[in-house]
Amino acid sequence: MYESLCQTLRSTFPDCSLTTDVIVGFPGEAREEFDESLAFVNRIGFAKVHVFPYSPRPGTKAAEMPDQISKKEKEERSSKMLAAAQSMRDNFLKKQVGKTVIILAEEATATKDTVGFTLNYTPVIIKGKKLKKGKFFKVLLTAVEGDCCEGKTLQTDAEQQN
Repeated sequence: MYESLCQTLRSTFPDCSLTTDVIVGFPGEAREEFDESLAFVNRIGFAKVHVFPYSPRPGTKAAEMPDQISKKEKEERSSKMLAAAQSMRDNFLKKQVGKTVIILAEEATATKDTVGFTLNYTPVIIKGKKLKKGKFFKVLLTAVEGDCCEGKTLQTDAEQQN
């Protein structure tokens, strides 16, 4: 059902940024179940995945459950899920390059760069421009840099002051 909802959302908003959280190594999680989760995450192609290895909390029912997963196994599963997550993140950001978008300027860095977000929550850095915080700007996404896109404003300096 969840996969179907993701497909419906993408048919309506093709450039949407779908994100998720995944807990790996929950007590009783069989290797096959982890593999199914990994395959599912890859099929959806999330823009970002937060991966958490299960850690028992005293006093919770899960901490008392049988079939606790070993630390080593949780680390291996986390590693695999994180690698898939990074690959999906890289692919998502690369698909944004070349697009003209609107960003909301959120902060200026110490180096006078501006960081903002697109309507689909893609982080964008505008190097060497201190844009007015809380304002929208038309930007061409030109490259991927780390965990964000780099952009170039398509407005004149006078337009950027408004």
